[in-house]
Formats: sequence, structure tokens, C-alpha cells
Amino acid sequence: MRKLFLVIAFFISLNAAPSKAFKFLMNDPTTMLDFGIYKLEQSLDNNVSQLKVKYNIFHTVNYDWDNDQLEVIRTLTLINNKKNISTALCKKELKNFKQNFYYYDGKTKIYYYLHNFRHNGFQKGKNEDQQLIENIPSRTVSKIILYTNGFKKNVSCKSVLTSDEILIIQ
Repeated sequence: MRKLFLVIAFFISLNAAPSKAFKFLMNDPTTMLDFGIYKLEQSLDNNVSQLKVKYNIFHTVNYDWDNDQLEVIRTLTLINNKKNISTALCKKELKNFKQNFYYYDGKTKIYYYLHNFRHNGFQKGKNEDQQLIENIPSRTVSKIILYTNGFKKNVSCKSVLTSDEILIIQ
């Protein structure tokens, strides 16, 4: 009886195969951009414990093909409606959010989030790639969307990561 079960299980396993959808996903490689976006979202989500007192927080990172920009969006929903959302609050939260991406080494900003878009292992002859990656901060837009509890009202603002200018989005 046991031998019969093993023979049946063997023949059933010969017919097992992934569907077309899973075959497509298995054969479609992950790019450094895809993986970098994933790692950046994970690091942002892991870095929000101090803000959860005031807000519910959600992060989205995506590439805007039309504008050739990396968009890093933090959506904040007020837990209590005692605090009014305003453009001033949006600007304050955006300035705080942008500080997650760099530190000063004394005189220049070091954008440490770029490690998410690099290979970590040994690579021969990748100086040109390194220089290209160093241009990412000037093509990165950080954005804050503030909602009241219940999503009744919102205020949005954005800024290029390397700029101090903040635009209010209507």
C-alpha cells in the first residue's frame, strides 16, 4: 500500500508546474531600482516609531517615469483631531522627513539612503556607476501628505531632496 502511494505521489508531482503568471514572475529579473525602492521603503517604515504617537504613517516610494524622478512619499494621518493640519505643519514635517536621507560630515551632506541602490559585494570597474548613483538625490522628490482622522481634509507639500524650496500642492 505504501509503495502504491509513493508511485501515485511521484506521478502527480511530475504534472506539477507553476502557472503562466508565476513563470513570468520567475523569469522577470529584479532591477537595482526595484530592489532599491523596496529596501528604501523598508528602512523608512522601520524608522518611524517616534512619530507613531501623533500619526498613522504610510510610506510609498516609486519612480515617476515622465519626470525622471524618484518619489518618496510619507502619508501622515492625525490620530486625534486636536491639532489642525496646515501648510506650516506640512512644511515642518517635510523638513523633518528630509533629514532621514542625509547627515553632515562637517561641510557637505552625505546622502546615506543611496546605499539601497548599490551592490554590496565586490565589483570591478564600477566608478562610472558610482557617479551615476551620486546624482540620484537631485532627482529625488520627497513629499508629505497630511490627513485629518477620517481623511476629511488634506494638505500636501513636496521638495527636491537637494533643495530648500518647498512647494504646496493644491
